[in-house]
Amino acid sequence: MSAVITIGILTSQGCALGTESTSNASAYRIPIGLQFIWGFIIFAGGYIITESRKSPTTLTPPPHSLNPSTKKVLTTPPLARWYVKKELNSQALTALAKIRNLPPTDPAITTEYEEIKSMHEYELSLGTPTYGELFRGTLAPRTWVGINVQMFQQLTVVNFIFYYGTAFFQSAGITKPYLITVATGVVNVFMTFPGIILVEKLGRRKFLLYGAAWMSLCQLIVGVMSITRGDEKSGQNVLAGFTCLFIAGFASTWGPGGWVLIGELFPLKHRARGMSLATASNWWWNWVIAFVVPYITDAAYGNLQTKIAFIWFATSLIGCVWTFFFVPETRYHSLETLDEMFESGVKPWNTAKWVPSGADRDYRPGDIGVVGHHVKGGKEVDHHDAEEEGEGSEKEKVSA
Repeated sequence: MSAVITIGILTSQGCALGTESTSNASAYRIPIGLQFIWGFIIFAGGYIITESRKSPTTLTPPPHSLNPSTKKVLTTPPLARWYVKKELNSQALTALAKIRNLPPTDPAITTEYEEIKSMHEYELSLGTPTYGELFRGTLAPRTWVGINVQMFQQLTVVNFIFYYGTAFFQSAGITKPYLITVATGVVNVFMTFPGIILVEKLGRRKFLLYGAAWMSLCQLIVGVMSITRGDEKSGQNVLAGFTCLFIAGFASTWGPGGWVLIGELFPLKHRARGMSLATASNWWWNWVIAFVVPYITDAAYGNLQTKIAFIWFATSLIGCVWTFFFVPETRYHSLETLDEMFESGVKPWNTAKWVPSGADRDYRPGDIGVVGHHVKGGKEVDHHDAEEEGEGSEKEKVSA
């Protein structure tokens, strides 16, 4: 999703560059007119997907019944939890088997399926979900994490560059602001792909922590250069360069990371409502920045101009500190084990080492995303120690 969004942003920047020298009404009619094309594509795609899911019989047709001309690319297969919610048990097993690359009869598949089903039945026994429930009990911290991670994603103010980048670079004295804006778009597109890999390699917490720290550093340098060497060509080049590095940091961390995190926070029963609140937070702060920034930067009002980078340095740094104290590690955890993790009261900075209560001696890193630990007798044990103990047991058996 992030990659598609960044390509769309780059396309709009290219359109703005192409109409830069146009002095008549076409300068705004062409960009606005092109928006109707993409809007229609989104509407058509959403309509087709919605219609394809209305009837269970159309969800998983047998391969031999598919018409070769059917445009299957326009539909997406539902996940196992969606099938469980619709009481389509065989399809749920098939979906799980496909994701895990195991046969439907594998014990691991049936165990996970039973876990999902039992959790769904438990949630149904609690009644119809409401928005109010999201702010009570163990759901409240999860809800606030979702809302705030989307707030800080916007307060990195990457959209300030995309919305007002040309004006920002003009105020910095850069002679080709439209071209530099397109350069930020190119960086945004290509640096999204490393983020797809890093979010799994680093985990959610480190991913967001490193990204916020890097972006705050870039904005600090941009702000310092704007007041010390803003009138010099070298200073302007440094400002443009670190703005691109700032975009690279966002695109490879907070861009995809914020959306990944909110997709993993909420139990199935509350997932739609929880994600809707997080998404609403994203768009609210998006609007706030788009509305307020001109008053802060324009000469007739706040007149901060390029010095606004100091504000963005502060917001990114606050986001980094907030991430450390409040964002849990959700990598590899299922929605069911996340329920247990939040109910256990473990501190966010310790969640990378947390393991579920049902884990046994065979537990290994990657099963649920805990590095170097497993459970022995209800306690956290380092793998190195456990392996040494295992080797000792084997030696005892041989000597016996």
